[in-house]
Amino acid sequence: MKLNLFTSEAKRPAYQCGSTNTSFQVRRVFSKKSKAPYTEINSAVKSTERNGTHQRIIDKAMKKTLAEAKKPTKKESNIQYETLYNHVVFRATSEVNAHLEKKANEIKNPDRIKQAQRNIEKNLKNHLNTDCLMNSGPLRTYLVSGMEKNMARLSKKEREELISLAYKQLDQNIDEIIRTQKLDTYSVKEVTQYVNLLVNNEFPEKIKEVATPSSVIQEKRTFKKLLTRDQDFPMAFRHHQR
Repeated sequence: MKLNLFTSEAKRPAYQCGSTNTSFQVRRVFSKKSKAPYTEINSAVKSTERNGTHQRIIDKAMKKTLAEAKKPTKKESNIQYETLYNHVVFRATSEVNAHLEKKANEIKNPDRIKQAQRNIEKNLKNHLNTDCLMNSGPLRTYLVSGMEKNMARLSKKEREELISLAYKQLDQNIDEIIRTQKLDTYSVKEVTQYVNLLVNNEFPEKIKEVATPSSVIQEKRTFKKLLTRDQDFPMAFRHHQR
């Protein structure tokens, strides 16, 4: 006598299902509550590929931009790296503007902000030995224009992230040139730190609220060191900055 081991359709194993029922088994395994295997891995791979593509876009434009940084600001000038020096001044100015914009939103006192701006800019001009501060960054503009064609298909968010990353790498490259070529100028990192100290000096109540005694002491030491550093920009700044 033969025994019927499968008394109902529900008890049949998955491999017994015909082709018409296979899709049901797949849907059951990959339901909305579970993820298909390797989803996170594939996402990470795509992210890595995208980052690699973005970096290639930056690298291509960066090479030409750094070549521009070595040039004088005018054809008749023979001062090397003059464009680089101007970028350092621009970054100092943009850092001042960023800090004051934030302070303006915090304290809501236009008169105090204007006075702080005058004090900071006067100190900064003396420190950098320049008659005026720059509110535009030619090297940044040149860098973005070099990437423009390759950014056409990017979303607004991707574009903003790429430009932000490019700006950061530009400053790092500028500082590396200053270090390796031993140029007589402050680095971008140094001027941004100096501006931060000037702002804290103008708004000391912020330091008292959030800073620890040790951090305040360290900031004062750094501030004093920057103030007493005997290093100026080339006099060309006074003639070529506009």
